[in-house]
Amino acid sequence: MLKDKVAIITGGATGIGKAIASKYIDYGAEVVIAGRTEETGRETAEELGCEFHQCDVTEYEQVETLVNSTVDEYGQLDVIVNNAGIGQVGSIEEVSLEEWDTVIQVNLTGVMYGSRAAIPYLKDREGCIIMTARRKPATLGAGGSRQHGHKPRSMTG
Repeated sequence: MLKDKVAIITGGATGIGKAIASKYIDYGAEVVIAGRTEETGRETAEELGCEFHQCDVTEYEQVETLVNSTVDEYGQLDVIVNNAGIGQVGSIEEVSLEEWDTVIQVNLTGVMYGSRAAIPYLKDREGCIIMTARRKPATLGAGGSRQHGHKPRSMTG
């Protein structure tokens, strides 16, 4: 199904990203997982039999390097899975503005950076961009509501 395809998966060293990487590999894709933590990333890459690239998705130059080095290595890019994401739990009163800004940088700006860097290569191969997200976003409110770090509907389409 994915034979001869090349995929980048941000946030691919753990959780959903790791599971996606494992399935892509099972289906025959060449996979590059990306993440901020080198030790975890390298361990996962070794376990799955794929490549790891250390990358902070909030830094466009790092994302661009990730995409360009993948294309240099494999000669193509067919899929980018913008999976990197973080969250903060607490009421609006408890979550600091800095924590909120970090969530937005990783979960929204990181998606834009990954998509923007990959689009020129994806267009050439009729590739695709995938964004992972919750189906039902949590609401923000007073009284102990939780603020989740998931991508809102504004990032779909």
